[in-house]
Amino acid sequence: MELTEKLHLTRREIIPTNDIIYLQSDNNYTYIYTTNNCKYLSTQTLKILEERIQSDNFLRINRGLLINCNHIKELSFLNRFWHVCLKNGEVLPISRRKYKCIKSFVSE
Repeated sequence: MELTEKLHLTRREIIPTNDIIYLQSDNNYTYIYTTNNCKYLSTQTLKILEERIQSDNFLRINRGLLINCNHIKELSFLNRFWHVCLKNGEVLPISRRKYKCIKSFVSE
């Protein structure tokens, strides 16, 4: 039996980390986007949730976004900046400082 890592938002709201596509910061709140097209709102900051997720599959692509690398489709260069294209069709911007780290992780 395989153990799945889970993110406990509250006692009742538990999200398996495999189902998380990405987390987006909004000041002191964080939106969590999942594979079943649900959007959860957490009262914790992105930094706190990043520390609580015990998985190497999550990478910070810029100051306000933490993505699950299992959902990356490709990297693309749009309008003079690099972006991550996800399997669900969303396109998220990569900061210049994080690009090399993300590229090396994706190319492995």
